[in-house]
Amino acid sequence: MSKKGGTLNFTGFSGYYGAMSAHDGYGGLNYSGDFEYMNTTVFALEPWCNQGYVNVAAATGASALGWIYLDGEASSTKKFTLTSMEAASAWSTNQEWTINTYTLKHGSYTLKGSDTFYIGQSVETIKLGKIGKNINAFLIEMDTTGSYGNTCSYGGNTSGYQLCIGDVKIKFGKKKAEHSNGKFNPHINAPHHAHVAAQVAHHAVAHNAAGSHQAAHHTDSGYHSQLLSLHHDSGLTSQFHLPQVEHGF
Repeated sequence: MSKKGGTLNFTGFSGYYGAMSAHDGYGGLNYSGDFEYMNTTVFALEPWCNQGYVNVAAATGASALGWIYLDGEASSTKKFTLTSMEAASAWSTNQEWTINTYTLKHGSYTLKGSDTFYIGQSVETIKLGKIGKNINAFLIEMDTTGSYGNTCSYGGNTSGYQLCIGDVKIKFGKKKAEHSNGKFNPHINAPHHAHVAAQVAHHAVAHNAAGSHQAAHHTDSGYHSQLLSLHHDSGLTSQFHLPQVEHGF
């Protein structure tokens, strides 16, 4: 993958999955929030079918994909155009997500535009249009969890907070890089994040009361190691053979 853009499928990284922030510079971008990659080798560990991870990988023909848990960001001090991406919700139907784009000038980021879309586990092409042209950063965040997904993978309805993406098409301009006062920080540049946390908290309370499994939100790479350990101990998969399953990845 060129450091100056192209089509991003988040390939070439070791392990099953991990944080893209550990691979700043991929595609010419720096990453923050819960912007992750996943190699398709993880599919062998799960009875996945007709869900977002599998469907995006099949649509792009790539050996990996990107995925976002609640919110993820990418940025560059050089202007670029974000044209489109292939996307699907990992586990849910009619899930609401928003893409915000930002420009950088005199060291500060300013919101350029915003677009909201609703998506299920089937792959759709998300086109950015004008709001994706000549930007320095974009934020993708979940607004509502939507309704339950299909029962194909685990025999019960699934639900989760992840967006799967691939064939992310970006192109850099020829202008010199802008000055920045630091890495793009959505908690400063996008303070509306609070409504996402509140919505997810409400969703978790409702489903815990119904007795469904609620996967804990991961905060660091240790979470991924814990998931893999549970897989090898056969504990994680057995928990997922329940109706109305909440998924942590």
